[in-house]
Amino acid sequence: MLNIVGIKKGAIQLIVEIEEDDTPKTVLGDVAVVDMANLCLARMVGLDRKMVPLTGVVLFIVTPASKERATIEMLRDSYDFMSGSLRDFIVTNEDEFEDELNEMELYMV
Repeated sequence: MLNIVGIKKGAIQLIVEIEEDDTPKTVLGDVAVVDMANLCLARMVGLDRKMVPLTGVVLFIVTPASKERATIEMLRDSYDFMSGSLRDFIVTNEDEFEDELNEMELYMV
């Protein structure tokens, strides 16, 4: 389940998934779901839920630091994007993720 989306120019361009488990199976499952999707239901300020398109999305999977980090980097380098909505994915921890949040409007989903 997605936790936060970043919308810019009317399209979702950033998705944040907070995961306790960062095994390769969990990470690739999150990546594949976003890569295959083309719309997301977002709850926006002052509005009810609204379907918003996904365009060139970057998926951030925020997890506690773990021993799987090297394996995840190897998976990221070898992942074959499906010509879907996903442009890139990054597995990171909370401290590293804070640096990435600058020009997005964030909404809970």
